[in-house]
Amino acid sequence: WKDTVGPVEQRKEKFNFWGYQQSYGLGFFEYFRLCEDLNAEPIPVLSCGMAHGGERSPTSEYMAYAQDALDMIEWATGPATSKWGKIRAEAGHPEPFKLNYIGIGNEDCGGDYFARFKFISEVIKKKYPNIKTIISSGFTWNDTNFHNTWNQVKDWEKSKKGNDKNLCDLVDEHYYNE
Repeated sequence: WKDTVGPVEQRKEKFNFWGYQQSYGLGFFEYFRLCEDLNAEPIPVLSCGMAHGGERSPTSEYMAYAQDALDMIEWATGPATSKWGKIRAEAGHPEPFKLNYIGIGNEDCGGDYFARFKFISEVIKKKYPNIKTIISSGFTWNDTNFHNTWNQVKDWEKSKKGNDKNLCDLVDEHYYNE
C-alpha cells in the first residue's frame, strides 16, 4: 500500500501476478476518497506475506507485515502530525478517513495462513481494538480451504483463551463459480 500513496508521479510501478504493469495511479488515497464520496466503508486488504505462486515470507518477518498494517491504519486514521497521517494530510486530506475494517491476506489459505492472520490480527487489535479484522477463505466455496477457514474461525470463537476471542470479525468468501 505504501507505493500507492504520495504524489502520483512519484509512485513506483510494479509488474503484478496477473501479468500486467500497475501504475498505482489509483491508489489507497484515491480509493479512500472514493469510498468517502460514496459514503461507503473502505475495506483495505493487506498482505500477510504469502503469494499466489506459493512463496512465503519467513516467520521472522511476521512483525514487518503487522507493522505495515499498523502504518496503514495510522495513515488512514492518524492525526496530521503523525508520521503516516502527515502523508495523507499533505495529499489534501488533513482529517482522518473512516476506517472500521481491514482484510489480512487476499484469497490466502492453507499452509501457515492461520498463524499469519492470528499474529497480525492480535497486533492490530492490541493497538486498534475497534478495527474489525477479516480473514480470507480462499477463492472458492467448495474446497477444503473454505471449510478449514470456517472451522478455524469457529474454534477461535469458542476459545476463551487470551486474544483468540474476537480475533476474527468477518470472513471474506470469494466465489469464482457459476
